Amino acid sequence: MDITYNLYEMMAAAGIAPDEILNGKTAQEVLKLAVDGLVILRQDPERFKHFNPSNGWGSYDGLTKWLENFIAIVALYPDAILEVS
Repeated sequence: MDITYNLYEMMAAAGIAPDEILNGKTAQEVLKLAVDGLVILRQDPERFKHFNPSNGWGSYDGLTKWLENFIAIVALYPDAILEVS
């Protein structure tokens, strides 16, 4: 699954910065973190929309949809090892 680096600040503000927290962990280890991050994002959309990149590459809406898909996938494959590049 791909997500643009332009959303890094938004993800970090929601507690889900991928290269610092997710890399090398199992899907099961990050499932709660991802769910919690999605909850945080949805609680205050205007706060996070502030982080939308000015170049149009990525958005709050795109990130929340991506995170919903990510959660569904990691729930299906709990033993998968995550890699961030």
